[in-house]
Amino acid sequence: MIPEPEQCAKPNIYYANGKLSFKSATEGVQFVSEITDADVKKNYTTEVDLSVTYAISVYATKDGYTDSEVATGTLCWIEVDPQKEGITELDEDVVPGVKAIPVLMQFEGSSLMVSGAKEGTPISIYDLSGHLLGSTTATNGTTRVQASNNEKVVIVKVGERAVKVAR
Repeated sequence: MIPEPEQCAKPNIYYANGKLSFKSATEGVQFVSEITDADVKKNYTTEVDLSVTYAISVYATKDGYTDSEVATGTLCWIEVDPQKEGITELDEDVVPGVKAIPVLMQFEGSSLMVSGAKEGTPISIYDLSGHLLGSTTATNGTTRVQASNNEKVVIVKVGERAVKVAR
């Protein structure tokens, strides 16, 4: 009887300095990732709402192993000063810059891990019906928020910004 091949360890997703990176406990793996953005589409309206949100999925693969489970995450940018979000003044010579913080959200079991939110920022998780599943306040680094294992998609509110996050 031929033994079952070992499975690659599920990857972790990281974001720093404008780059995504992936790590797996299984050495020598290759990563297969897909990044989607709902903003990338043709529009036929006078206004376009931008989510500035990337949905990330990645798995690890290696010869002689079975592929890992798929890891998913959501990367978005949270405005530092929400009342100044977007372009608020029109000037022919100046386009105002908007300061934003990249925030990466991903599930680990029944917890949602939120990385990058400014310390003291309120974080809440809601189901699609609007029921609160869990909340906390961000600390430096990564903050863990307990949530239900049953929800496939949740709404995460980080400060004033709400984002859909899928498992």
